[in-house]
Order: sequence, then structure tokens, then C-alpha cells
Amino acid sequence: LRRERLAAWTEIINKEKPDLILLVGDIFDYTFLPKDSEGIIDELSKLKSKYGVYAVPGNHEYYFNINKSLDYLECSGITVLCKTTVVIDNRLTLAGRDDAHNHKRKTVESLLSGADTSLPVILMDHQPVDLHSSVKNMVDLHISGHTHNGQIFPANYLARLKWEIVHGHRKIEETNFYVTSG
Repeated sequence: LRRERLAAWTEIINKEKPDLILLVGDIFDYTFLPKDSEGIIDELSKLKSKYGVYAVPGNHEYYFNINKSLDYLECSGITVLCKTTVVIDNRLTLAGRDDAHNHKRKTVESLLSGADTSLPVILMDHQPVDLHSSVKNMVDLHISGHTHNGQIFPANYLARLKWEIVHGHRKIEETNFYVTSG
């Protein structure tokens, strides 16, 4: 994503006057040029919402450079949640889980241990894996990305073999899942 395209998306997002902006990974990748970081940081810092902008890393942040990716997000004023929870306006608990590329990432149960689960719980997890842990831990809304709905034919059909949900909304027991198609 180059600066011009990001600027257009930022403008579209901000026109909606969102209460909350959640970025579920793959902001940067191996094609990102560090010389472009200043412009990207500037554009990302223009994202505005009533309760803040939050992100979790995706696999492409690891491909690029996880530490630089997290630094760029934080320099943009974006709160990165990869192993923690926050309470937003005493209305909801937002949990962010590191990408599955980190094999030492917290389990959903560990992540929510000590969190205020009396409030609605939103979990951001880049890859839509381990869905039943969200159900078991009574997450209200689990948001993922990663799959791009298979992106191109026939990958869109093959993606269904790997992930239970490749895009859109589905409810399993009391947990709502939403996977963006990217």
C-alpha cells in the first residue's frame, strides 16, 4: 500500500466518523520500502476515531520486520495489541492477539485471564484459527483478516479447505466471527 492509496483509504474511513478503528494485520510486508515509512506513518496518523485506533500484527509484518512494523504503527499513534487487553470507555474489552507466526503467542484463555469479561469482549486475531477457543472463552466478537477470501480463482475455493471461515460473518454458539476479505 503506497502513500497515495493509503491517503484515499484514510479519507474514506474518516468520513464515516468511526467510533473505533481496528486494523487486523498485514499493513506492511516484504515489499514495503523503509524509505516510504515517513509518508506511511504520516498517513496512518491521520486515522481518527472517537475511541482510538488499534492494531494487531499479521504474518506480513513478520515477513517485513516485526519490530520495525510495530514501531511504525506506534509512531503513527496506533495502539498495538499483541498480547494484551484494554477496556474502551467502560463499554467493552478489546483483546489483541499476536499472529500465529509467533508460536509462543498467548492462548485465548491466557490473553483473557484477568480481563474484564463482564463487558462485551472483542478479540482481534489476524488469522482465523483457533476459533473454538474464542467460543469456549465466550468472546462476543472475533475479528480476523488474512484469508483475502482466497484472493483469486481457484484459491478462493482452496481457502475453504484450510479455514473454517474465509470471509464474512458467522455465529458459532454465542460468538460472532467476522473475517474481512481484505
